[in-house]
Amino acid sequence: MLAFGPMADDDSLRTGPHVGSGPRIRSRAVPFAGPGAGAGPLTWGQQHIWEVMQDTDSSRAMGAVVPLTDGKDVDELASELAFFMARYESMRTRLRIAADGTPVQEVAAAGEAELRVVEVPDDADPAAVAEALSEDWQATKFDYEGEWPMRMAAVRHRGAATHVVVCLSHLAADGAGVGVMMRELGERNMETGEARNAQTAISPIELAEWQSGPAGQRASGASLRHWERVLREVPLARFAGPPNADRPEPRFRQATFTSAALRTASRIVAAALGTAVDSVILGAYAYVLAGISGVEPVVIQGVVDNRFRPGLADASHPLCQNGIFAVEVGDASLAEVVERTRRASMQAAKYAYFDPKRQKELLARVAGERGGAVGIGCLFNARSRSGPLDAEALGAERSAAAGVAAGAAVARLREAAAERVLTWGPPLADFQDVMITFDEFDDAAALLVEADTWRVSVQQMEELVRGIEEVVIEAVASEL
Repeated sequence: MLAFGPMADDDSLRTGPHVGSGPRIRSRAVPFAGPGAGAGPLTWGQQHIWEVMQDTDSSRAMGAVVPLTDGKDVDELASELAFFMARYESMRTRLRIAADGTPVQEVAAAGEAELRVVEVPDDADPAAVAEALSEDWQATKFDYEGEWPMRMAAVRHRGAATHVVVCLSHLAADGAGVGVMMRELGERNMETGEARNAQTAISPIELAEWQSGPAGQRASGASLRHWERVLREVPLARFAGPPNADRPEPRFRQATFTSAALRTASRIVAAALGTAVDSVILGAYAYVLAGISGVEPVVIQGVVDNRFRPGLADASHPLCQNGIFAVEVGDASLAEVVERTRRASMQAAKYAYFDPKRQKELLARVAGERGGAVGIGCLFNARSRSGPLDAEALGAERSAAAGVAAGAAVARLREAAAERVLTWGPPLADFQDVMITFDEFDDAAALLVEADTWRVSVQQMEELVRGIEEVVIEAVASEL
């Protein structure tokens, strides 16, 4: 991997490391100024992701490499970086860690960000250099107290900018928040560089203040009453068998399962049921998890984007928290389980807005009263969310699978399933029992499975993702 080094501290345009025929790196200072300076506690969503970041010893960074096909130059990319820094308080926020370890966020009114300019030798591949930089940045933890939470670079080749590389600390934004940022960037006034809507969304400091007040605490209380009902109604254990006696190392593992067949089959099922694709994947997860764990009802925590709440639709900072639900699988069909999990997860989403400190107190209290902690370490996150597919899409999806009738569609799906890929990633620092993260792309669906292999074995991790694919294909074969 290419070594790109730490972000620069100086405010000049400097020539950076250059070894042999490798890329030459310069640093361009980008001034910014914006409203909303101040200091305050983290929001509930920020507290949630901060705890995950600490547990996993990672910034949970979100990175992207975007090819430039519109002729943008470095000046235009610097203007975009200045827009992000000025528009969004979370992008010009650094932390101050209190003596007891509690983070306090401090928003700057003005400052300078750094735009890396990476000059690629004529005989090198700029796409490969951009990908290497992105991987390097995502693997390098942010300096929360000394670094802005947004890293950006322009990759140039033969005198022209070819790619832009961006990396964000998860404490500053989540996936839906990035969507807000990109939408507002595209809508801005190109002459002035200002946002089309002068009114900014509620800032993290403003939201944290509301959450600590009477209205926020009432909302938290309602959510935690739902959590308590679930915690008291389900068995303590999430898995019938004992922990993995082999105690393998590395303990915490991750793998990505990529399948074109799963994408097509899940869309066929979604169209037939008149529901969203991520609802199908969640239902299949619950269905397979019941068999692997041997415990019912299945208890799942789902990651909920709270932007559906009043006043939060255009916020870029993290708003996701976990909702919790329990669902019986029994001998129900996948279609029945999908409907059960859909209803239960909607209820869980309503109550996924709470004070994390009060939630910890609740978990400890219930554990003390029940004689042990309730196992809630099975999680689900749909990074690719869609609305219900139109029923007319059913015929189109079957045609996409085979070009003919349903029977041939199933045969083609089984052929495509043979081309699925399971790729193991680097070990994790820490994790709960198991989590599935769903992504849907133009040509395939992807399931990221992360697990504590002392609780869920490597074999069970594979059984889980392959089982989700198989049960969805079987639903197509049985015509639901």
